[in-house]
Amino acid sequence: MLPPILLLGGGKMGGAMLAGWREQGLAPSVVIDPAPGAAALAGPGVDVLASVDLIPPAFRPAAIVLAVKPQQADAALPGLIPFVPG
Repeated sequence: MLPPILLLGGGKMGGAMLAGWREQGLAPSVVIDPAPGAAALAGPGVDVLASVDLIPPAFRPAAIVLAVKPQQADAALPGLIPFVPG
C-alpha cells in the first residue's frame, strides 16, 4: 500500500497520477481542487476538498504533490506549511 498523499490539483495531470496511485493501493489521501468537477475524483480513501484550509489538522501526508500551474501555486503553497515535516 502506498502512503497517504496530499495532491494539490486534480486536473488532467493530478487526476492521472491519482488513478495510478489508486491502482497501487493508495492509503487515505487528500486532493485539493476548487473546480466543481473535482468532486468526481473522490472515492474510497480519497477526500476532495476545495481549499487547503479544509484539510484536517491531524492529516499527515507522506508526500505533497503539486499538480497545478505555477501561477496557481503561489496562492496555495503557504497553506501547505503545516503539513511539511520538520
